[in-house]
Amino acid sequence: MSFSSAFRSAGIVVLVLVVAQLAIPGAVWSQETNDVYVLGRPATTFSVHSPDNLEELKDLFDRYEADLRKVLELSDWDGNADDLFTTVRGAKAGDGTITQRSISQGETLQWMAYRKNGEPAILENPRWAAKKPYDAWQIKVDSNGKTSTFVVPFTCMNLALDKVESMPSMRCSVSASFDALADLITVTGRTDAKNFEITSVQIPGGDGNMNDLKSTGDMSWTYQPTTDGVYRFNAKAGSGKRASTCSGEVNVTREKAACAIDVTVDPETYLMTIQATGVQGEFEFAGLTLPDGSTAQIDAFEEVGERRWTFDAAESLPKKPGDYTYKFNGTATHRNSDATCDKMVVITREAAEYRWIARGYGAYVSPTGSRSNDSGPIAVPSAGATVAGEEATEIWAKTGTGFGFDIEFMLTPHIGIEGTALFAETETHFMYDNPLVWVMDDQNTDFGMFSLGANYHFTPTSRVDFFAGAFVGFVSYDTARFSFDDPDQEFDFDFDDDVALGLNAGVDIPFKVGSPWIFTVGLNYLVTSADDQNSPHDLDLDPWIGTIGIGYRF
Repeated sequence: MSFSSAFRSAGIVVLVLVVAQLAIPGAVWSQETNDVYVLGRPATTFSVHSPDNLEELKDLFDRYEADLRKVLELSDWDGNADDLFTTVRGAKAGDGTITQRSISQGETLQWMAYRKNGEPAILENPRWAAKKPYDAWQIKVDSNGKTSTFVVPFTCMNLALDKVESMPSMRCSVSASFDALADLITVTGRTDAKNFEITSVQIPGGDGNMNDLKSTGDMSWTYQPTTDGVYRFNAKAGSGKRASTCSGEVNVTREKAACAIDVTVDPETYLMTIQATGVQGEFEFAGLTLPDGSTAQIDAFEEVGERRWTFDAAESLPKKPGDYTYKFNGTATHRNSDATCDKMVVITREAAEYRWIARGYGAYVSPTGSRSNDSGPIAVPSAGATVAGEEATEIWAKTGTGFGFDIEFMLTPHIGIEGTALFAETETHFMYDNPLVWVMDDQNTDFGMFSLGANYHFTPTSRVDFFAGAFVGFVSYDTARFSFDDPDQEFDFDFDDDVALGLNAGVDIPFKVGSPWIFTVGLNYLVTSADDQNSPHDLDLDPWIGTIGIGYRF
């Protein structure tokens, strides 16, 4: 036989052997791994029944328990077979013990169970060689300090071992913190185990009472300390060989009683908000001293939050502009220690700002001008002729009364522009004298004044506002007529209007503090005279004008 013929014959033999191997669980032996292409062949499968759900899987484990235990012995698995069956039987859907997974092409397991001539056997290092992955049940078993991962294909009961890992200890941690305000220790535990417990408490000087540990929720407790010092809380997470312990501690240092008061004031409503801050212990108000020295009633405070109150200062705040002091006092008690705190708040009452002031008043006119006299002929309008001879006439003004009003616009709190209208009636005195007769008469003469001036307010923010100013005015005079029966004569004085200058001063006093209504008093001096159009006489007034009345600020 030639070499090529011999080689061809050998190849045929190998191919036959490969096909024959597929009769086992579909495996091809190699030095390290065995490629598997098909699962569920009747001759090699462990069970003709497929575990399609968790209950069927449990049932098959029970049915083939003896054969499966034989497989575990053949594989030299270093776990306890009882742990596997206990785990499967106690598994529940969703608890993470038995889950589903997919085995992809190229994944290699440590061993897989199959039947050889109907008896349990194992295949070492099976590697899935088909392109399409297969679905399987995955079982996590903790045994002998290790976690083993088993695989059971959906199509058969060929139990396989994926891997064995050292079983990690359960995570366990405890933290403790001290709340000085509540005087409580808060203990919090953390773990990935199903169970966690505080096993003991150590307090300064010895062991603590576990009955003082109060649960407040899942892995959360509070503990009432009895003295200052270090408190240690010991805990345990998990059970059995995977159980772990841990501890946490906190240093309790109780502070002495302390307190502070913070106050804010609404500038519009004078509503005070009081907040007790930095409090150590129980806090309460000791009192509030008002600007007049009295003490506010406790029911005047409204509680609006934790250690937070409001107080309406509008009623107790004096109306008069100025600075007014409120003094708050508080006390704190903490573990047989006391502390006091206070807060002084100054509220400045500003004077109201007005832009307009309107005043109305009565006036008293007191002329100070000199008499006007003349000697010589005088026109007698009623006779239509001039009376000759040694004649003398004299005319002057006397006191009178009137009324007026003004309105002032405040450019600034100190400077205002004022417009005034004044109407008065004075008594004009006339005397006629010649060698044969001497007569006198009094007549009322009306005059009106319209002026514009400026004032300076010296104390616009005080209780009483003093001001002074100057003005220029237009003065209009009425005609004065004197008639006599003996001699039968009539004298008319037709006075010209005048432009006058003047000075004024006054004071505005509110009816009450903060009221827009005012009591006003003024004194004006006016430089003015009225020339007669028909004679050399003039009516020289130069009056002092006193006013008294009321006004309104807005």
